[in-house]
Amino acid sequence: MSGKISTMRNIRGYLITAIFALQAGLNIKLFGFIPVMFTVLIPRTIYRYVAWLIPFLLFAFFLLGIASLHYMGSSPRRAFLCGSLYFLFALLGSLGFLVRQDFNLPRVSLMMKIWALSSLLGLFLVLSIRNEGVFLNPLAVYTAIALLIVSGVITLMISAWLAEDYYAHLDIGKDVPENATRIVGHPVMVNNTTG
Repeated sequence: MSGKISTMRNIRGYLITAIFALQAGLNIKLFGFIPVMFTVLIPRTIYRYVAWLIPFLLFAFFLLGIASLHYMGSSPRRAFLCGSLYFLFALLGSLGFLVRQDFNLPRVSLMMKIWALSSLLGLFLVLSIRNEGVFLNPLAVYTAIALLIVSGVITLMISAWLAEDYYAHLDIGKDVPENATRIVGHPVMVNNTTG
């Protein structure tokens, strides 16, 4: 009986690690835009006041995933808390994007569906380890953590760029268009110095 329980713990540990790695890989493939899409849940009336904070919140989101993996073998309660917050936010963000999607991006839509389903499975698995540790392969954990770090840094840079662009539009006194990311700076005329 204890062998069966041990096998289940091993399977859950590998699955949770694989889900974290999958989500980080998908986010890297889309240049960090998946969590940025979660910002559709922020009401427009307060967006201008919190846009500067979004890059840090999204990076903290990835830190929750890293903390969950870190504590998975040693402190199941901490792993449960960090992992459930990570997967719950990921699930709500991806579902919110899919519900409010008003443009046609089939590739992004597919990635968000995969993200939502993997978040649901991850949440279920994390809830199942609430009071017990799981076996984790150190190499798999370090790989998943490295992917989460890279994914978080890319998302931090992309979301900071978008926030800067958003505020640049506010500074020049124009309404912020839906696709404000097209303009990222002010053009400056330069003399031709090559001859």
